[in-house]
Amino acid sequence: MKKILCPIFSHSRKSPDSVAIFSKIEKITYYDLNLLINKISMKLKSLGIGAGDRVLIRSKNSFELIVTIFSLLRLNATACPLNYRFPKSKISNIAENINAASFIFSEDEKINIQNIISYSLTDIFSDKSQYIKDIIPELDLEQDATIILTSGSSGMEKAVLHTIGNHYYSALGSNENIKLIKGDIWLLSLPLFHIGGLAILFRVFLAGVSVFLSEDGKSYKSDILNFDITHVSLVESQLSDLMETVKKNGKKFPKSLKAILIGGGPTSVSLLTEAINFGVPLYSTYGMTEMSSQITTSPEPLKIDDPGHSGKLLPYRTLKIDKRGEIFAGGKTLFKGYIKKGKVIGRKEDHRFPTGDMGMIDKRGLLYIKGRSDNMFISGGENIYPEEIEIELLKIKKIIDATVIPVRDSRFGLRPVCFLKVKNNFSYTKKELTSIMKKSLPSFKIPVRLFIYRDEGTPGLKKERKHFIKMLKKQSYLKEIL
Repeated sequence: MKKILCPIFSHSRKSPDSVAIFSKIEKITYYDLNLLINKISMKLKSLGIGAGDRVLIRSKNSFELIVTIFSLLRLNATACPLNYRFPKSKISNIAENINAASFIFSEDEKINIQNIISYSLTDIFSDKSQYIKDIIPELDLEQDATIILTSGSSGMEKAVLHTIGNHYYSALGSNENIKLIKGDIWLLSLPLFHIGGLAILFRVFLAGVSVFLSEDGKSYKSDILNFDITHVSLVESQLSDLMETVKKNGKKFPKSLKAILIGGGPTSVSLLTEAINFGVPLYSTYGMTEMSSQITTSPEPLKIDDPGHSGKLLPYRTLKIDKRGEIFAGGKTLFKGYIKKGKVIGRKEDHRFPTGDMGMIDKRGLLYIKGRSDNMFISGGENIYPEEIEIELLKIKKIIDATVIPVRDSRFGLRPVCFLKVKNNFSYTKKELTSIMKKSLPSFKIPVRLFIYRDEGTPGLKKERKHFIKMLKKQSYLKEIL
């Protein structure tokens, strides 16, 4: 059993006046953050929350949410941050599945979930009681830390259980690749119910630098351009929107910016090339919730002549590719298991977790992702990976995002159909797009129909393929390219 001092506590002693979290309107030093976490952990303990409890939290990114998560860790409780858009019925199902002991919510109006006790963040943080200050918090690397929900093939979210050690080694390996030094500021531009958002906090607090809290994730563009942000994690749609804002307003990227970590799926080569030409320090990454965020990351900013890889394996992880080309991952960042009906199940003990992704590693050790094994479908006897088609489409200027799904066909069984997110001045016809794709794809991989879709839903998060299947059935938010 290995224990570490809580990094927030350590930095409260080493550099008490260093800013840990700040936003446009407030800031908190490591000294004050440590005291607040200590106070809130004692408040939660007085409410009956303790070691082994699994606690649901529904809140937008906020000071209170960050403090609550790390307060629960000090109690050896497990934090489960939820998508704040989840309806009450879904929260009830999740609570039952993970055997939640408590539910904490950010709204003033109380939400009752059957069979568990609910608490308001407002009430918890308005408590004026005084609590002991001189607590030296140790964290057991093997203790359960968080449960993050990730989509499963059945449509029901899988509850992924991480330990303190998973997050610790994930952050340690990331920080060895992209160094964080005094004065650095990482923008929290992703939600904390997403592993990409949560991982930012562990990296920042381990290094003793600052996290900038973006307002509801929507102000990230102005935050990057107007504050001294040094590091930021983005998905493709966010990078695309950022580039549009920069060009439209004649802005320049701030000199303070050291790294933009780009991940979340295949990224448009034309977009990456455009950003690199702007001088943006882009780092590509490949990761997954079950591996506590990053698995590979580029060791240096992407170059104009080779922007399509996902970087090299980070420390404390393992990576193997089998004969079929499927990627298997493991190491100290591999999750503890899935929670199903209250029990921990489903982790591969041999540290060879099947990611479901297909890929290859070149002689330089750089990983290239080909696609998902479970996305593959057969059309007229031929295997098709949707990502193959998407990658080619993403090379075309003015295409921001591409998603391919299979649709039923009486002759071939299944045929590819594609959904495109495009820039306003997009003017390609179906014939022109088909002609471009035929230069690099066989005819059976050319989509039989192409649609432009209007983006609706959670900003910054890539939509699942099942979303487009529903969209096609309803013909909503779609315009067919003819």
